Amino acid sequence: MLSRLIILPRPKTIDLSQAKVSMRTSLRDQFFLYFTPVYANSEKLKKEVYGIRHDVYCDEFNFEEGNTSHVERDNYDNYSHHFLIQHNQTGKYAGCIRLILPPKEQPDTPLPIEEHMFDKLDREVINPQLLIHGCYAELSRLAVHSDFRKRNSDRHTPEGLTNNPEEFEHAKRAFPLINVGLYLSAFSLALYCHTYYQLDNIFMVTEPRLARNVKRFGLAFEQAGPLTDYHGSRAPYVFKATNERKMSEETQNLFEGINSILIDQFSPHLP
Repeated sequence: MLSRLIILPRPKTIDLSQAKVSMRTSLRDQFFLYFTPVYANSEKLKKEVYGIRHDVYCDEFNFEEGNTSHVERDNYDNYSHHFLIQHNQTGKYAGCIRLILPPKEQPDTPLPIEEHMFDKLDREVINPQLLIHGCYAELSRLAVHSDFRKRNSDRHTPEGLTNNPEEFEHAKRAFPLINVGLYLSAFSLALYCHTYYQLDNIFMVTEPRLARNVKRFGLAFEQAGPLTDYHGSRAPYVFKATNERKMSEETQNLFEGINSILIDQFSPHLP
């Protein structure tokens, strides 16, 4: 069940030039060695979000139509909260995600899943007719820049990452943590909103493989409807506030570290 967090000490900044690469680095230390979560609460940071989305969704995968402004955004962004993961050594933003959080007092602010998939939801999992507007949200627009999705066979490394082959391979093993960091960042806000604003359900529409990966690090999203052909086979999923979080100790420590950075930033930007 979602609950109030016990905040662990804020993660220490690690000097990469002094850091010794270790195969046994903890999940938390490995993440913060290379990355920092960022709450995109300014127009400048949101522009970084929209730029990554344009790179990935428009230029790379052609899911959306590109534009000369190099910005990918939609109406849902008007009531969304955005997160970035920043690469410590270069300052580049490696990926982004948003939590679409409709205001309770504005019923004309639907979720994408509400407009396109609510009629397909399994009523035994969740009944949309029982949901209260403003008490449910949706995770969407997860995007990781191609520089941080390199395979071992690729010859080019992310610009400025490292010239040390051993350290580079260690960094490459940290790249999958970008997705984890993005989901945990958005979940940090969802937890905050559950505590103070009765946010009870979080939806996402994704492919089963990614849903399984999310579930592996402790966020028990349930499949709430059938697979649909939308940029591949995707299905609706829901995380309920009544669901137990079954994070491993390492993932919980990472989550606490991410939360300790972000939680103080939420209050000024929420009612």
